[in-house]
Amino acid sequence: MSINTHLETVAYWFAHNKHSGQKRKYTGQPYILHPVAVRDILAEAGVTDSEVLCAALLHDTVEDTDATFEEIEKIFGREIMELVWYLTDYKLLQKEGNRATRKLITEIRLSRAPVGAVQIKLADMIDNAKDLSQNDPSFYNNVFKKEKESLYMTLYDALLQGEQYQLSWSTCQLLEKFEESMK
Repeated sequence: MSINTHLETVAYWFAHNKHSGQKRKYTGQPYILHPVAVRDILAEAGVTDSEVLCAALLHDTVEDTDATFEEIEKIFGREIMELVWYLTDYKLLQKEGNRATRKLITEIRLSRAPVGAVQIKLADMIDNAKDLSQNDPSFYNNVFKKEKESLYMTLYDALLQGEQYQLSWSTCQLLEKFEESMK
């Protein structure tokens, strides 16, 4: 991982500290490796927007740690906080709602998200697809793949129809890489 800005360095250490002690479910590796992988997938696809790269490092902090949106906004600014908001599962449903409802709400939220959030979500799905296909092929084929194909179509439609979107080379690279990860 090559950190490009001071803000990315701060985001890395913030995420590293918040995810301290957390492990990836299947590999047992430190959880911070996942947000770093998401950030690296974006950079490899040509994403250079520092706010997007920072938000990639922070994308699971509110959902999986004691971090708050207010804290992220105070340290990193409103744009990064909003990107993280689009990527965070609704907390009340994490405890009480079923998986299908959570995923539907996420899909609706992402259908209205800025392109940076869509790019991060694609990179997140690419990294998760790799992990799940290798470590839990049954869940990957029977649940994850179907959910992500539906979400992919929502994101793709939003990218094509949204006036705020221009299909940049980096976004096209992420779409292609995601399609490959789902084969």
